[in-house]
Amino acid sequence: AILLGGVIALASHSGKTAVRAAVTPSPEPFSNMALSFGEDVAAVSLVWFAARHPVIAAVIVALFLVLIVATIRMVVRAMARLFRGTTARQGHV
Repeated sequence: AILLGGVIALASHSGKTAVRAAVTPSPEPFSNMALSFGEDVAAVSLVWFAARHPVIAAVIVALFLVLIVATIRMVVRAMARLFRGTTARQGHV
């Protein structure tokens, strides 16, 4: 149970970091405010669901984990493409 909790916490925090890295460079502040508000609403809602409907909360957590893993993969691939392009340009200089 401890190992599973650690893996879920790692995935959750990694996903949050990946989404923050993707949203933070945007020039307008509204996307960051909306993301912070959405995180707060999701956290409170999930705690309520866990207290009232634990099975639904478990399904929501599983769906979020799948979404987080997909987001992390997308950000890692984008970063790899970015750095791969930089490395190729430096080799031709």
